[in-house]
Amino acid sequence: MLTALLPGSRDLRTPLGVGLVLGVAAWIAIGPSFPTRGTATGFEAFIYRTVELIGPTAATALGISVAFLAGAVAVEVVSVASRIVAWVREDKFGLIAKIDPDFHTRAYAADRGRGARAFSEAEYEVRPIIESAVDEIPESIVRDVGLEASRLIHEIMGPDDEVRMLPISEVRSRLADFYYFRAQSSESQLAVRLRVQNKDLWDDYDRWWSEGELRTALAPALVLVVVAFSFQWTPWAMLGIVGCALVLRQGVDRKRRARAVVVQALVNGALTLPDLDALTQKVANARRVR
Repeated sequence: MLTALLPGSRDLRTPLGVGLVLGVAAWIAIGPSFPTRGTATGFEAFIYRTVELIGPTAATALGISVAFLAGAVAVEVVSVASRIVAWVREDKFGLIAKIDPDFHTRAYAADRGRGARAFSEAEYEVRPIIESAVDEIPESIVRDVGLEASRLIHEIMGPDDEVRMLPISEVRSRLADFYYFRAQSSESQLAVRLRVQNKDLWDDYDRWWSEGELRTALAPALVLVVVAFSFQWTPWAMLGIVGCALVLRQGVDRKRRARAVVVQALVNGALTLPDLDALTQKVANARRVR
């Protein structure tokens, strides 16, 4: 429904929607104390003169442009903040690892536990596809494939010496973990491949994702509206935070549905994993050499 109220490109719709909501919040906060045309001085008088000079149509267009710029900045700030939180949680800067050398191994295990709760049952249908591809790896190269994977994510495969000593069955099991983890973390790449390989499924993915993106971006701005109402009207307005939480939940749910489209495309064969494509080519080359 929100995307119907704000039709158009996602790149325009989300910043504009956020900017307009921020404008509402700002007006609720300062509107009651904003001077009338007769009493305005300084910057407020300049605003009145500008509107009178350029006319209401141009003033409206200018206001929409300002709202878009404010929304674009707000969306980017939220995005950067989210990435910083993720970097700190994953210890991208290596600070926690200096204190706790086992941090990354335990963090990976925790992520797998969260993933087991967060991912829908449909996404576990991808696992058999990966295991089937791993089972096709000839024993003559399975350790070499394991060593390559270890250099990328050693928390899953273990150090090189350990990979060389493991039974073949255990190497295959860890390779399945490796490719499954890579599949979960390559969502944006898979979405691009879906756009190329299946336009109809891409349209479904894009619709759900854009609706989720709009709602998750609007939720923080709506919180500011609620806070402004609580200051200008009554503290009971803070109950509106519940509505903001519902909007955020709807956004998360729609993004989950978008991910389900990608998963079903993988299960149905309409989309392939880049890592498995490379693995299939590697297996084919090994069999030709043999």
